Amino acid sequence: MRKRDTLWETITSIRLTKLFFLRLFEVLIFFIALGSAIRFSRQLWNILFEMPFKFKLSDTAMNIMLYGDFAYVLIMVGLAIGILAANKRFIRVASVITIFLAIVLLLAKSPLLITNILGMLVSLIGIWFSYRAKL
Repeated sequence: MRKRDTLWETITSIRLTKLFFLRLFEVLIFFIALGSAIRFSRQLWNILFEMPFKFKLSDTAMNIMLYGDFAYVLIMVGLAIGILAANKRFIRVASVITIFLAIVLLLAKSPLLITNILGMLVSLIGIWFSYRAKL
């Protein structure tokens, strides 16, 4: 019979090292990136299905912002998957694209200001992970 560790033995065997905190921070950033993408997609869903179907000159600008939001959602999900898969190059590329899209959306006065800034912060931390961590 194989001896299994109890919960207390498992908890007490965890060593609080630098790598442990780095991995814990990595998991938190993954969930923040995923949450940011989910929040953007929910807002995008609300905007698309609550908009009246009228055509005006401002529709073109609104459509461009919606495409930007959609691209932001896809890149944030990609960044979260890159962190999960520990692909350094993909994390760097997705982070740079996310920062660029976040700046564009901030200049376009997107209604999701806090989520946008949080996504930019996650992207900067993703770049730091790709150079610092032993992914």
